[in-house]
Amino acid sequence: MPPLKFIPIAEESNLIIEIGGLVLCETCRQGRLWLDEGLPPLTLPISAKCHLRFSITGSQRNGFFSHATGIGNNRKRIDGQSRSSDGHLRTQGIRLAIDDFSTGYSSLAYLKHFLLDILKIDKSFIDDIPFHQDDMETAAAIVAMGHILGFKALAEGVETQEQLAFLREKGCDSYQCYIKSKPIPADQFAELLRKQQRDEL
Repeated sequence: MPPLKFIPIAEESNLIIEIGGLVLCETCRQGRLWLDEGLPPLTLPISAKCHLRFSITGSQRNGFFSHATGIGNNRKRIDGQSRSSDGHLRTQGIRLAIDDFSTGYSSLAYLKHFLLDILKIDKSFIDDIPFHQDDMETAAAIVAMGHILGFKALAEGVETQEQLAFLREKGCDSYQCYIKSKPIPADQFAELLRKQQRDEL
C-alpha cells in the first residue's frame, strides 16, 4: 500500500505517533548494523510530526539514540520544527529541513519561525522540468534563495536525467527519488552503498 494512502489515515487517528516511533527505532537499529558492517554513515530523516509528540526529554532522547541504537545525533535530519525547540536540537547536531517548500503551509513566512538547514523543493516544481519554463525558474529561484539565506537545497521527486542535469547546473545540493533507487529491502540497500563505495575509489 502506498504511503499516500495510509499516512493521512494514521495521522487523523493519531496512530502516526506509534508508527513513527516504531519506524524511528528500526531506522536507527538498521543504521547501526550498516555502520558495524563498515558502510558509510547516513543521514536519517525523521518526521517532526512524530518526533515532537514523543514524550522524552533531551537527555532521554540522547540516551535513546546513542545507547539503544548507537546512532549519533549528527546523523539525523528532522523535517520541520519550531524555533522554540530547534535551537536545542541544533546543539545536538540535528539538522532541520522544511518539507515541500513553496506549497501548502511551507511558505516564505515560515522561514522566520524555523532555524532551518535545508529547503526541500516540492516535487510539483520538478515534474515538468525541462518542459515548463515557469517551473524551471521557480526551482532555480528556490535554490538561489536558499543559498543566499545559508540553506542547502534538496529537490524532491527527481525522475529523469534532464531534471538532474538542470538541478546540478543551478547548484542544487542534493536530490531524492527513483532516479537513484526505488524503495528496496535493507540487504539490497547495503549492496547499493557498497557499489557506491567501489565507484568512488
